[in-house]
Amino acid sequence: MIEIFSNKQDKSVAFFPRSLRMFQINNEMKSLIKLINQGKSSEYICSKLTISKEEYSKLKKTLTDYNTSPKIDPRRIIPENVLKRLSINISNDCNMRCDYCYASFGCYGDKSNLMDISMIKLTLDKFYSLYDEIAILQVFGGEPFLNYEGFKFICEYIHEKYQKGEINFLTQINTVSNGTIMTKKIIRLIKDFKINVTISLDGPKKIHDTNRPFINEQGTFDTIFKNIKKLKKETNQPSQIEVTYNQQHIENDYSVIQLIEYFDQYFKDISLHIAPVSGNKEECFVLKDRQTFIDSVEPLIAKGRKSSYIILDDMLDSLHHPMERDNYCDAGTDLISVSSKGDIYPCYMFIGEKNFSVMNIQDDNFSKETLLKKLQKYKNYSRTTDQNTYCGTCFAVNACTGCIGLNYYNTGDIHRPSKDDCSMRREMLKKIILNV
Repeated sequence: MIEIFSNKQDKSVAFFPRSLRMFQINNEMKSLIKLINQGKSSEYICSKLTISKEEYSKLKKTLTDYNTSPKIDPRRIIPENVLKRLSINISNDCNMRCDYCYASFGCYGDKSNLMDISMIKLTLDKFYSLYDEIAILQVFGGEPFLNYEGFKFICEYIHEKYQKGEINFLTQINTVSNGTIMTKKIIRLIKDFKINVTISLDGPKKIHDTNRPFINEQGTFDTIFKNIKKLKKETNQPSQIEVTYNQQHIENDYSVIQLIEYFDQYFKDISLHIAPVSGNKEECFVLKDRQTFIDSVEPLIAKGRKSSYIILDDMLDSLHHPMERDNYCDAGTDLISVSSKGDIYPCYMFIGEKNFSVMNIQDDNFSKETLLKKLQKYKNYSRTTDQNTYCGTCFAVNACTGCIGLNYYNTGDIHRPSKDDCSMRREMLKKIILNV
C-alpha cells in the first residue's frame, strides 16, 4: 500500500513503505493512488480519471516499481564469522539508585557481584575462538568502572592478543557509565585504549538529581557534569550522552528541543541519545504523552540536523540507506550478552530473566553450533511477515528501529512494542516525510 501524507499547506507526498522512497504529488496522482489503494478496477479508475488504459498501466507500473524492496548493499551484510557486538557485564552493582532503572539498581534482581578476572578471560577466550572478529566489545554494568581491575584486564588482554597475532582485528571497546567515577587511572585507561564512552545525564541539575541520586540519596549532577568536562578535555570522550526523557522534564517545562539547546551550551560536539523513559503507567516518572518528540522534528530538520538526537537521526538515515528491517534490533543476531556469572543472553536487557538465558560460558557443550542453534529463533523471526506481528502492516516498519528488551519490559512480549512508542515513531516519520 502506498501512503499519502498531506499538510495544512496542501502539500501532498506519496510514501512507499517497502522502498522508503517518496515524492511530492499533484491532485491527479493523489486521486489515482487513493483509488488503487481502495482496490478499484482499472476500468473504474480509467473512467473516473478520464485516462486511457495505456496511461493507467504505465502509471501503475511506475508506482509498483517505486515500492519494490531495495537490494541490500553487500557491504552492510555482516559475515557469519564476525560478531558485531559482544556485551560483557563485569559489574552487577551500581553506586546510584535511579528511580527508573530497569536493571534493579544494576543488580538485575541478584546479589551485587563483580565478574572475576578468570571469568572475563574465559569469556574472551571462548568468543574469540568462535569468531574471526569481534567488532565491538561493550563493557557493561551496573556501573562498569566499579570493576576497574576487570575493565583494565579486558583492555590489556585484547591488545595483547592483537599484538601477538592471535586475533587479526583489534576490537573496539565501548562502555556505558553513569559518569560518577572518573579517577586519574580510569581516565588514563580510557585515553590509552581509545575507549568509546557513553555517559548518562538527564539534563539540568533539578531534573537529573530527582531521578538519578547516589545510594545516600544525594544528587549526582555536579559530580557527573564536572567529570564530563574533565574527561572531554583529557580524552575527547564521552562520544555520547544518554538522556532518559521522563515526566520530570515535562513538569519542569523542558521539551526535547529545549533539552538539546541546553546540552548545546556545554557539550555541543557530543552526540545525544534522548529516549523516552520506560515503565508502568502508574510510575510517576513515566511520560503522560510523547508529543514533544513529534514536535522536535520540524525545527531540527529546518536546522539541517546540526543539533539532533539518535532516534531522529536513525529515521533520517534509514531513508538515505533503505533496507528491509525484519528484526527489531541486533539482540540474539548481531549482539550477544554475557552476565557477571557467565550466563549468556540475547541482550543485556534480559540479564536476570532466566527464561532468556540460553547457556553458560562454562557449559561443557559450549560451541558456536550450540550457541547459534539456541539463538536461532531471534534470527528467524520477521516482524514484517509473522502473522502475530504488530509491525507487518505499519508504513513505518522499514524506517523504524526498536528494542525487544524494551518491548518485553513495557508489554511483556518481545515482539510487541508499546502503543505509545509506535504512535510516536509513526508521527515522527510523517513529519520527516513532509519536511525533508
